[in-house]
Amino acid sequence: MLKQNLLKSVTLTVVFVCMFLLTACDGDSAKKNAEQAPSQEVVETKKEQSTSDSSATESESKPSETSPESKGNAIAKINGGADETGIYSTVVRLTDQAADKGVVEMVYHGAKGSPQENSIVNTFRIEYYKESDGTFEIQTFFNGDVYQNLHHKDEVKVVNTFDATLRAGDVIVSYTPDGGDTQEIFRADAAYFYAPAN
Repeated sequence: MLKQNLLKSVTLTVVFVCMFLLTACDGDSAKKNAEQAPSQEVVETKKEQSTSDSSATESESKPSETSPESKGNAIAKINGGADETGIYSTVVRLTDQAADKGVVEMVYHGAKGSPQENSIVNTFRIEYYKESDGTFEIQTFFNGDVYQNLHHKDEVKVVNTFDATLRAGDVIVSYTPDGGDTQEIFRADAAYFYAPAN
């Protein structure tokens, strides 16, 4: 709604200024043309600012479209895959900034436009700890059930892939270091992971 109103006012302002410039321009003197060129540039600059302001407002009002380049990049690198229906795979790799022991949780909501769009369709949990030799023990849970036990891994890197019957519209990833507070480190919708074939 705010975007539509802002777009209407920007459009009306641009139309009004263009009409004013057209009526003021009689084409008789080069001096008048030279004077009008800077004012037209100002109008374009204001239009560009309004457009970028409206884009910023839109992204603030839609958290699922917030840039995934977020506070969690120091802790985890997150990739994945999606098709036209939704997210089907997410890859989480923890960096050296992560604690020696902790939990990563991924919460997925239903695909956009589906009846489950606002419902949780999958939860995936990663529990890990660093062993004395520097390798990691990792246990994962898919919707609360034990999914994988990974032993003596050089890094915490886990893939959560759905079967053909499940797709998600967005994912929210949170991280809890052992003894610390839970923090959201990543949020993205399916469009972020989707790369259509050319």
